[in-house]
Amino acid sequence: MQTRPFDVVAVETNWVLDVTLHQDEGSEELLTQAEHGVVQLFLPSICIAESIKRFESIRQSWVDLERGLKKAAREIMRSPQLRFGEEPFALAAEALTEISGLAEREFWRVLERITRMARLIEPQPETVARTADIRTFLDLEPADASVLATVITASNADVVKKFMSRDGDFQAQDVLGYMRSEGLEYFASAYPIVGPLRRHMP
Repeated sequence: MQTRPFDVVAVETNWVLDVTLHQDEGSEELLTQAEHGVVQLFLPSICIAESIKRFESIRQSWVDLERGLKKAAREIMRSPQLRFGEEPFALAAEALTEISGLAEREFWRVLERITRMARLIEPQPETVARTADIRTFLDLEPADASVLATVITASNADVVKKFMSRDGDFQAQDVLGYMRSEGLEYFASAYPIVGPLRRHMP
């Protein structure tokens, strides 16, 4: 009976959003494989809070658009010649309300699945020091620098040697070179990881 995972991979905020919003099938498959014990996922704890903040920003853009549509519908109603356009605006606003509610319910449901399966990597003093160091020679935002520092620290401790992220900032040549120098294998897509693991799925 197989008791150890066949692979170990670190993921980050963009993966969380891809899975919770169902925007990347490979990322969703990676979570399913983790739930079957085929792969062990590690996630910097900062990514939970960051994904919640990012999702709220996305949802707020839908709310703002809904309000804009309702305002436009009210303006249209003031003109007898334009009232024929009121219904499409009202239907679009109603659809956005439904989409926003559905997306939020699904976000929390899937985020619970993720937190059950992924091992959270908590920041350590050396992680903070490494984040500050990374900021001096790589053009990364503080949050991305913190994520990378967390994963590199875990890699140096032989916890995880693979890192998957579709974030373009991690694909810059100097960032890729740094990860290679630290012995961390980077993947811009989940598919090269999940493909070989499919044969181990029940």
